[in-house]
Amino acid sequence: MGKYHNGKYNRRYGNQHSRSNPRTWNGTSSKRTEKHRTGQGLAALTPVVIDASYKGDEEKFGNIAKIFGGKSAADCADKIRELLKAIDLECKLSDLGIAEEDIPWMAENCMKVSAAGVANNPVVFTQEEIAEIYRKAL
Repeated sequence: MGKYHNGKYNRRYGNQHSRSNPRTWNGTSSKRTEKHRTGQGLAALTPVVIDASYKGDEEKFGNIAKIFGGKSAADCADKIRELLKAIDLECKLSDLGIAEEDIPWMAENCMKVSAAGVANNPVVFTQEEIAEIYRKAL
């Protein structure tokens, strides 16, 4: 599977995946998240999380960026955005029915439901920083 699947790298992917969990969005399944697909949530959040995280592990994000034609870690989020557009998976949280008023609850639940993923990100975010990531992904 390669070095990106060993403990050092694998544990670092939890942050955006944690935030895309429908339970993080509202604590339970509801009409708002019934049609939600984790892949769409990941597509909406991953570039924003990378923008906020890449300085915590410039080697890893630089390697990912180079795979997609970038030159450095700073290019990684934009290269992921280009990929998402190319595979017609570009979306925002607002496209999935998430609104500004949902963010405080989502950020609070992310800290509760996905604490391990948050703690293992290259940059460990506060609840307020997670709320800002959600806002940027709207």
